[in-house]
Amino acid sequence: MNISMNTLKDDIDRAFRVLGADKGFAQNVTDIKAWMQDGFLTEEEAHELRQYNRAQYSKLPLDA
Repeated sequence: MNISMNTLKDDIDRAFRVLGADKGFAQNVTDIKAWMQDGFLTEEEAHELRQYNRAQYSKLPLDA
């Protein structure tokens, strides 16, 4: 299965919208690891998504 990076980035953004900053960040880390273990991502793609996750997180207000 070939999942586009845009689709995965959309999933990352959705987790932030649904779960908030802190829980969304943690869920995204879990998801990225699972996607890599399941063979959907290369090391380079996983690294790109980790960077994207951190960048999106840094733009959000802290959870209260």
